[in-house]
Amino acid sequence: MRLILAVIASLAFAATAEAATFRLGTPPVFSIALPDDWESSEIDKGVESTSKDEEIYIAAEVVSIAKLEDAVTQAVAYLISEGVRIDEKTETRGEGKIGGMDAIFVEYSGKDEDDEATEVSIGVIVASPTTAVIVTYWGSPDGEKANAAALKTIVDSIKKID
Repeated sequence: MRLILAVIASLAFAATAEAATFRLGTPPVFSIALPDDWESSEIDKGVESTSKDEEIYIAAEVVSIAKLEDAVTQAVAYLISEGVRIDEKTETRGEGKIGGMDAIFVEYSGKDEDDEATEVSIGVIVASPTTAVIVTYWGSPDGEKANAAALKTIVDSIKKID
């Protein structure tokens, strides 16, 4: 939560780069805008994106509330498959609002495949009584600083589609 809330609360100016908006779910229940200069692609139930400097990875996927625990487990398994080692002793949990929706965050510090420091966040944003969005994030501390404006813009773009 410290990352997401810090990004939201930061006074960083909005990124000037153009952004592509992705509408997720069938029917769409959620939208997120990602910078055009990031490498973004649609995945099975969402979208994933990597910053231009390859320091930040973010994915957003629509999931059923009934399968929420499976989705979180899969998000952690994906991070591990990418070489991210999570230090479970650093776990912090928090709650907040994203785009007017209730959100729960689990965050960790860890190491990436190159043994560099990384910050990890898994956010669950409740879009409806039956649907949530899992936002998986990892990035280097330097990448967070360098991409603070873009991250703020991404978080600010998250909206529920009625």
